[in-house]
Amino acid sequence: MKLLFLTTGALLAAFTSAASAQDLKELSDFAQSICGDIPEGTYTKTAIQGKVGATAGLLAKLVSGNAEVSAERKDEVYKGIPFDKLPDNIPTVAMCKSELVKVILARKK
Repeated sequence: MKLLFLTTGALLAAFTSAASAQDLKELSDFAQSICGDIPEGTYTKTAIQGKVGATAGLLAKLVSGNAEVSAERKDEVYKGIPFDKLPDNIPTVAMCKSELVKVILARKK
C-alpha cells in the first residue's frame, strides 16, 4: 500500500509544475483505468473424452455395450487479471502505475 502512495505521488509530482488540477485528475483516472480497473471473474475449463465400443451386433450394443467416459472440470477464480495473463515484471497495480510513470516521463522529454 505504501508503494502505491509513493507511485501515485511520483506521478503527481512529475506533472505538478505544468499541470492543472484537472490534468492531474485525468492522469490519475487514466493510470487507474490502465492498472487498477481490472474485472474479477471466473473461467471454467472442461474436457470430456469418450470411448464407446462393442463387439456384438446392434442389439448387444444397446444391451451390454462397453462405454467409457471420463471428464475433467477445472474452475479458476481470479480478481484482477487472470494469473496466466500477468506479465512477469508487473505483478501488482502499484508496479503497473510505476511503469506507467516511467513511460509518461520518457515520452515527455
